[in-house]
Amino acid sequence: TEDFTLSAWVRPEDSEFLGWQFIVSRMQSASALRDPAWGLRLNRGRVFFLRQFHCCMEDERWTLVTATATGTHGVVYLDGERVLEGEMSRVVAEGNLPVCIGCTQGNTLPPFQYFRGSIDDLRIYPRALSAEEVARLAAAGGR
Repeated sequence: TEDFTLSAWVRPEDSEFLGWQFIVSRMQSASALRDPAWGLRLNRGRVFFLRQFHCCMEDERWTLVTATATGTHGVVYLDGERVLEGEMSRVVAEGNLPVCIGCTQGNTLPPFQYFRGSIDDLRIYPRALSAEEVARLAAAGGR
């Protein structure tokens, strides 16, 4: 689907690590060599969604990270608060490819670019949640 939401409680152990740490990703095609169709990841303390957005994260603290996509518009929330918003590339992905939690497949076996920390209550919605729905998720699921 073109519209979707990714949401997960994460507790990074080494967010300043220089390199990608994937929370969740999905490849765009069976022949894709590197870049996922979509992914939520960290690099040096910043959250990235579809390679377009970033914001700061803290180590050893549970944070609800939520990203929504509506066509070519993306929004990133931390703990239910909108932190970044903007235009992005349209998501194109072949059907029936796996979702990789805590890693990316990158057309290699085994998966790589592992998340350094904990991930809990990962959710993937086939629609973009509203700001109010994201705020309710954050309020209901504090770690």
